[in-house]
Amino acid sequence: MNHFTPIETTYLEKSGRKGRYPGEHLTVIETPDPVALGKLTAARFIEWCEQNPHGVISLPTGKTPEFFIRDLKRMKQEWGDERFYALFEGLTFVQLDELFPVPAHALYSFTYFIRTYYVPLLGLKEHQLCLMDLTAYFLHSEFLSIQGFCDQFEATIVRLTQEEKRPWFILGGIGEQDGHFAFNMPDTPLTQKTHLALLDYPTRAITSVGFGGIANVTPEAMTIGLGTMIDGATAHPNSIAILFAAGETKAPIIAKVIEEPVSAIPDLPAKFLQKIPTSRVYLVENAASRLHARISERILVSQHLPSIQRVLIDRALELNKSVLFLKAVDLAGFMTGDAVLKAVPSLPDILLSLDEDLKSCVRNGLSLLNTKGTWLETGPHHDDPELSHSALYRALDLDTHAFAFTTSGFTSVSRVFMMTHLAKITDDWLTRHLPLILSSGKHALFTDFQQAFDTENTHRMDDLETVLFVYALCQTHEITSPDDLRTKLLYYKTDYFPSHLPGTRDIQIVQLWKGMIRELESERLLFIVGVDPTIVHQLRSRYYQGKVFNSQPGDDDIADIFNLLIKYRPSCLTVTFDPEGSGPDTHFKTLQSIVAAIRQYSDDLDIISYRNVWSFFHPGEVNCMIPVLESEMILADALFKACHKTQVYAEFPSPTFDGPFSDQCMILQSQQLHALKTLIGPDFFAQSDMPRLRDAKGLIFLNREAKAAFLERVSNVSLRVVGDAALSASF
Repeated sequence: MNHFTPIETTYLEKSGRKGRYPGEHLTVIETPDPVALGKLTAARFIEWCEQNPHGVISLPTGKTPEFFIRDLKRMKQEWGDERFYALFEGLTFVQLDELFPVPAHALYSFTYFIRTYYVPLLGLKEHQLCLMDLTAYFLHSEFLSIQGFCDQFEATIVRLTQEEKRPWFILGGIGEQDGHFAFNMPDTPLTQKTHLALLDYPTRAITSVGFGGIANVTPEAMTIGLGTMIDGATAHPNSIAILFAAGETKAPIIAKVIEEPVSAIPDLPAKFLQKIPTSRVYLVENAASRLHARISERILVSQHLPSIQRVLIDRALELNKSVLFLKAVDLAGFMTGDAVLKAVPSLPDILLSLDEDLKSCVRNGLSLLNTKGTWLETGPHHDDPELSHSALYRALDLDTHAFAFTTSGFTSVSRVFMMTHLAKITDDWLTRHLPLILSSGKHALFTDFQQAFDTENTHRMDDLETVLFVYALCQTHEITSPDDLRTKLLYYKTDYFPSHLPGTRDIQIVQLWKGMIRELESERLLFIVGVDPTIVHQLRSRYYQGKVFNSQPGDDDIADIFNLLIKYRPSCLTVTFDPEGSGPDTHFKTLQSIVAAIRQYSDDLDIISYRNVWSFFHPGEVNCMIPVLESEMILADALFKACHKTQVYAEFPSPTFDGPFSDQCMILQSQQLHALKTLIGPDFFAQSDMPRLRDAKGLIFLNREAKAAFLERVSNVSLRVVGDAALSASF
């Protein structure tokens, strides 16, 4: 379909892009950020509903539709309920997928999400809902198999979309590792009907972000099949299937879905969209950043140097050769390589410059190690800076090394973790440890823990872990007597946690308790490497409330960071710089707070951007590469596993690695060193007169820039989000 609707035309013109380029099998519309993506998708949905008042709609669940829902909330406020609800009176809502076996009333079920967010938002009535309510299956499982349930659901969709010829609006996201759409997994046939799917690890990890942790994500899920969607969406000319995505981490999989042709059994399920002529892909620019024709256009039109260097780096790594050895023949014959050859006046000169730039990154990294002054480290969560560069904590020679963690991270302390520790606390254990718990302060407990860590006394560390667990209970509940402590422990051990439903938000006092458990984890790790707990600041940002969609940072959150800038007058401020739409939303919300605080702060300072397990810097994106010794990497791993016990088996794990975060970071740092040795040659390291270079086993990628340059780079980061107040008030 070459016709663009008025809404699509407006956004397409704003983007300055074409809808489809040579080599692309799907039509794409780009937006600058997730807010704009939400506005485009919501406006197109409303436009479609106006034109198809008796259609069928299927909308996504989880974190993906946040800004889509926010903008619908805004429109509802502006239009008024009566006019807004009238749009949807004749529609039927068909659910795309559901975890199995999860009853519909479970707080982490997709059915519950739909009833909580979409049904009241659109004013839908019960007769308009076709949901995967598994209540009937659970009540009559002796008569009805799950495949029988799937067949019944399939028959309903066939009746609505094929027999009644009603148009279908399908909106969904994409799995950033495996390209799943709904819960159709890789190698699902294009003819597949509604079925029970076995979920892979990346899918469960990604889903956990929107549903309270991976413990709530079952290994199986019921899902509408690719064949169901193809047959239903091609039965009416007004049907449309839209894939929408934000985040640089999704760019590689998006490029494959759009540029590679679909087969009968697609390796990436989202390729099924190529079988629906009316399909669309709505993307934030960073999610479209790996589409070759669009990269080529940027290179040819503006001679965009970062894009040119990225093409050269990627090609050198693909061929396993240094950039200096690249030849024109290595670049010729594929789209972006041809664009580079046309855009650069002298290939040898730009390769020589790139080689020097990469070597300068290492020199800058070594120089950063010798930087004096004060660093103020910030992190959305307590392990974020540690997973990025804690290997350097003891190597840095600083006057002051202060830390500020914006959220308490209570959502990532699992029910299993709490129950496991409560089970360890017998009457005898508590009697023996009461003096430590009620009379010792943090400093004494941390000193004991450090001694156990230094002597590799794992039994003592485990014991002190439980002591700190109970210490956090006493601090948050203001418990001072042994009797009160025993009463409260018994309540949590036999009543609260055993009856606490998965997916249910904890009461506020338990949120504080869990948050302090995480705070004590980071504080004792930093204590071991020489950081005084008094300069570790726990900000407990107000926007972080454990909801599916948290609100935006407020003035108090910004003031907390601004006041620390005034207090320390740091020479360097570290910032987690995950792209918007990648990883937990707390990362970007923390960046929003920091950017707002820096804008108010009058002094100059350097900003050091870092990443860890949610997204990774490309070698061409950074200007500091710090060589790391094997002993430093081993120590960082040991510290993480000893101190961050809540995260060794994380509730919100990395979708790219099934294991402890610290293991992933060691592998990443080793891979980054291997990549740089490929790009500039191993002799730069092997022949150096510096032991740190010769003996390096990994590289840490950072980006250091002056305040003005940083603010220019994040000029589009704003605290204004459409529909925020209305959304937050109703969740």
